[in-house]
Amino acid sequence: MNELETKQKNISEVTSKTSVKEKLQIPYAVLCELTHRCPLSCPYCSNPVELEMKSREIDTETWKRALSEAVKIGILQAHFSGGEPTARKDLEDLIQHAASIGLYTNLITSGVLVTEERLEKFYDAGLDHVQVSIQDTDPENSEKIAGYKGHAKKLHTCGLIRKVGLPLTVNAVMHRQNLHNLKNMIDAAIKWEDGELKDALVFNIANHMKKNFLSWNKDTVEDVVILSHLEELSDGKLKVAATQLPLSESADLMRFKHKNGNGPSSNHSKPRKRNRKRY
Repeated sequence: MNELETKQKNISEVTSKTSVKEKLQIPYAVLCELTHRCPLSCPYCSNPVELEMKSREIDTETWKRALSEAVKIGILQAHFSGGEPTARKDLEDLIQHAASIGLYTNLITSGVLVTEERLEKFYDAGLDHVQVSIQDTDPENSEKIAGYKGHAKKLHTCGLIRKVGLPLTVNAVMHRQNLHNLKNMIDAAIKWEDGELKDALVFNIANHMKKNFLSWNKDTVEDVVILSHLEELSDGKLKVAATQLPLSESADLMRFKHKNGNGPSSNHSKPRKRNRKRY
């Protein structure tokens, strides 16, 4: 028996001893909260009340080791968050390391500190996807919620992300301070050009409609109900793409109702490619 066959036999023996329940408990992604530093002060942020100082943040090499260990237990994705992860000067290095060990990489950002030059560096390092938070369609209310005058910068950053060639998802957390603008968000989505970005926004809106329905009505709701409401509110102009259905599970939407809306955007791993297609 050669070395490869021996390894395969050992893996098979370990797998056979692992129960189905244990296999299902292995997460597919790791959320790396790199820093608590952030220019925004959104009231729904999941950061703790007492924030870690910059000097006490986990260093680069420790994060790299953690990512490598995550791969060993079967993790497929790394989501870089904060705070504002772009406040870290070593972010490119962390992205490159994650990409080099085969992790799908996602950046969750407010977008207010990002430049086109740095986005190019993220892309070259191996970044696969970006999520940008938008607090409201109304600039004044958006900046009031965020505690920062950066609405225009966020929209500009979204354009730069697409220009660089990275896939983009918009995070729009719906709550009592902006729920009155849900119809405006739907109207804004109608005006967007058809494509991946619009599909992501419509899916996000539908999920938040579902979450709000669950918060005020009942424990479960069929997706068809939410989709019919979305279609009615948009005069039949918005529909969730078939490839994105079903919507998020009710239990998953309600589990983090006191957290912010940031989170993984895909449950599919992506093989590492040096010459990746620009979208």
